Amino acid sequence: MNKKLLIRLLGWATLLTMGGTGVLILKYIQGQSLKEFFKINPEYLKIGALYGIVAGFLAIGFIHTKFMQPVRKFYLKYIQSLSLSLFDIIFISICAGVGEEILFRGSIQPWLGIWPTAVIFVAIHGYLNPKSRVFFYGVLMVLISAGFGYFTERISIWVAITAHTIIDILLFVYLIRELRNEKDYE
Repeated sequence: MNKKLLIRLLGWATLLTMGGTGVLILKYIQGQSLKEFFKINPEYLKIGALYGIVAGFLAIGFIHTKFMQPVRKFYLKYIQSLSLSLFDIIFISICAGVGEEILFRGSIQPWLGIWPTAVIFVAIHGYLNPKSRVFFYGVLMVLISAGFGYFTERISIWVAITAHTIIDILLFVYLIRELRNEKDYE
């Protein structure tokens, strides 16, 4: 199967299965008003964008350290194999931001709490392997993910969705830029 098609199908799957499951849990198990839960205000998007930019650059700064070089090289090779366009990056970042946040912050967090949800969220991404340097990145992401939880609890799910989307876009663009820089110096 074509990698671009696979990436887009995985994006849709994340959005529809995770987001859809989250919506079903919110509505039918938690009894939430979806209209109230998804109520949007432009201020929420601004707060999420600011948090996403700050957290994204913090994550980029961390993965750019010499200590994280082996991990960065691993992800650079993986990203290179995908040949992502800007459209692909934005699409999968939106799908992950919306789908994952609705499921984790919207429907799992009310049962487990902010910190356990943040740990589980980062663990399923594979970042909490204590045998790898990626573990340290995972610890940073748990802190950032907990921020998503606090924003969801105190303001709106839209802050977490926006921040998550921005972080993903920044990280993808950073890694692709790194790939281009490496090719320029070869």
